[in-house]
Amino acid sequence: MAKFHVTTTFWIESKQWFVLAGSIVEGVIRPGMMVNIPLNGSVSLSEPVDSIEFARREGGEDVCLCLVYDDPEVLSVWQAMDICDEVLEISPKEID
Repeated sequence: MAKFHVTTTFWIESKQWFVLAGSIVEGVIRPGMMVNIPLNGSVSLSEPVDSIEFARREGGEDVCLCLVYDDPEVLSVWQAMDICDEVLEISPKEID
């Protein structure tokens, strides 16, 4: 299982992406893998990585895991979660 340290989040409205920007702590992350976002001690939200991009910033470059949203309410929920300075687990795509 891979791990990703989120330093900041933002969204790109034109692509309907919610972006987790940061760095890979462990393992390899590919599109289609699942980002596991803990909601509390026993419940988490799993979302697929649509795309992996890179963003330059002062002092370096961030890896950006892009999650697709198709509903503005979903974006509002992700924004309210305030996912910053957290290490998230990234798992292989779940098999149906």
